[in-house]
Amino acid sequence: MQWSDEGVILSVRVHGEAGAVLELFTREHGRHLGLVHGGRSRKLRPILQTGNHVDAEWKARLADHLGHFTVELRKGFAAQVMDDPAALAGMTSIAALARLLPERDPHPNLFEVTLFVLGFLDDVHVWPALLVRWELVLLEAKISSTFRPDPAAPSRRRPASPTRIACWSCRLFCAADRPAT
Repeated sequence: MQWSDEGVILSVRVHGEAGAVLELFTREHGRHLGLVHGGRSRKLRPILQTGNHVDAEWKARLADHLGHFTVELRKGFAAQVMDDPAALAGMTSIAALARLLPERDPHPNLFEVTLFVLGFLDDVHVWPALLVRWELVLLEAKISSTFRPDPAAPSRRRPASPTRIACWSCRLFCAADRPAT
């Protein structure tokens, strides 16, 4: 199994003497983990920073295995925000909250918004509002992945009736019934 994609680094953990376990949020493959051989080396340590935009290639024998990454830096967002503590906190919160997504579940819209917000972290007047919008997109992605019906399961959803009300914030039917009129 092998694929190539672009991604944003969410976290890096030490593995062994020279390796690192990389958690990456990719456009087509969602939140994905993999081993980076030599991830603690002088060459890769500046690249493997939370928030950096990278090109990654993942290889494994089977799709369910951890696999390993080879990465190349595309844009170093981590270096841009090191001098601004508020922007650094914003980037860290993006990385921490993106870890709430299910593993290997693609969310291309959220990935695009993530790159957009990371691109504006150097503008103090814009990024806080963009971060709030990013959190709303994250909630929408989280709700859609949590309540996604299994295609193999029989449908248990009742058809819409006038006694049920639609909750437009999450696009689901609420359990509360409308009062009789």
